[in-house]
Amino acid sequence: MNKLSRILLDLLFISVIGIFVLFFSLFVLMQPLVVTGNSMLPNFHDSEQILIEKVSLKYREIKRGDVVIVKHPENHNVLLLKRVVGLPGETFEISNGRVFINGEGLDEPYLFEQNVTLGKESIPDDETLLIPNDGYVVLGDNRDDSLDSRNWGPLKKNLIVGRNLLVYAPITNFRLAH
Repeated sequence: MNKLSRILLDLLFISVIGIFVLFFSLFVLMQPLVVTGNSMLPNFHDSEQILIEKVSLKYREIKRGDVVIVKHPENHNVLLLKRVVGLPGETFEISNGRVFINGEGLDEPYLFEQNVTLGKESIPDDETLLIPNDGYVVLGDNRDDSLDSRNWGPLKKNLIVGRNLLVYAPITNFRLAH
């Protein structure tokens, strides 16, 4: 085999491996998604493109404040972008337009300044909820326009798909997760 043929064969081999690694990363370890709707305003906007990572869920605990992608509990084909607010074993309450965790008011600097959190059918106002050991309370940042745990109750951990890693489009909105 001449030298040029050997170089071309090596390049083809490297390209095939590179494409495999790229597809594995994008569809197994990470996943691109498009934000739809206004439930996460002011932090995430309709039509922004985000990249989520799926691996850390197995190695790192989910924390309050994490922005996660979850399967809708009634239709697992629908993915939603939400913020983790309540953790397993905590008490959760909505009262006077605010969220309380274990009786303490939650500081939520990611919300609109004029935001008021109201209860809904599954988590009504002024009722204390004990979050189950395999459950999380997830809420949208734009509480007036969000389908979230207030509608369906605590979300089971197995319905959390991944964490937001970054916003990559439009490029003017590029930023890492916060």
